[in-house]
Amino acid sequence: MLTPINWFATDAWREKLERIRIMGINRLPFMWLLRDVIGSIITTLLTSLTIPYLLVKSLFPLLGFSQSIDSAVERFIWPVLLALIAVWFMAKLTRDLIIYLHQLVFNERYLVGERVDNLTEDLVH
Repeated sequence: MLTPINWFATDAWREKLERIRIMGINRLPFMWLLRDVIGSIITTLLTSLTIPYLLVKSLFPLLGFSQSIDSAVERFIWPVLLALIAVWFMAKLTRDLIIYLHQLVFNERYLVGERVDNLTEDLVH
């Protein structure tokens, strides 16, 4: 049940974190750290916070919903998005686990040739 889990979705983040781990945060170039690591974290956070805010503040009033519905959507957009992110993350982990278990069973059943490499030596004796 212990599977390798990829917590970061992109190879770019894995490379950044590996570079930080290998070199240490004090020996990294300050501008690279500021631009590539801290800048991309801030950009991601601003994007993920701005899109729901703009959706609630601009799109819902244009659609003609009442003020009470606009207020309810405004109040519950963040918990709903957090729940959707959690469900998406759990679905992704479940999918990765199912694929990993399928590969284990597949390799055990159908890769027989790897286990009988020395079969010809046994037949000679």
